[in-house]
Amino acid sequence: MTMQMRLLAKLLNCSKGLLCSAYLAFIFSLLLLIWHRQSLILDSLFCLICLLLIALQHFVSIRVQFDADILEMLSQPSNSTSQDVQLESLTTELDQSLIALNLMPPAKANRTWSVRLQACKGLFRLQILLLVLQYSVFICIFLLYR
Repeated sequence: MTMQMRLLAKLLNCSKGLLCSAYLAFIFSLLLLIWHRQSLILDSLFCLICLLLIALQHFVSIRVQFDADILEMLSQPSNSTSQDVQLESLTTELDQSLIALNLMPPAKANRTWSVRLQACKGLFRLQILLLVLQYSVFICIFLLYR
């Protein structure tokens, strides 16, 4: 399980590039809107969509990076006890800490690591989907205003 955690942490750390690309799509979209001012209503709608997508992208990126850091921290080997016992105790401690900080609802405590890793991959996929949406909006603006 720790190897899966390490590999997923490495994959999730690649999300920084996705965030940079998302900001490029956001900036290019806004530049197109500024350069080719047409309809105030349509421009405002596209601007609102761009702002919403970049805000969602940034939030998901923070979550993905947080998960990557947690996975990396938990997958570090320790010589004091066996890895399975250590992972189980660290998982319990992690759940209690997240619940105490209101970062996780109590109903999600005690999930298996396979479920947790699936959720991490789902967040990463969501970040990619948001990036695709941002570039789709950019292409729509480009085609509409050319």
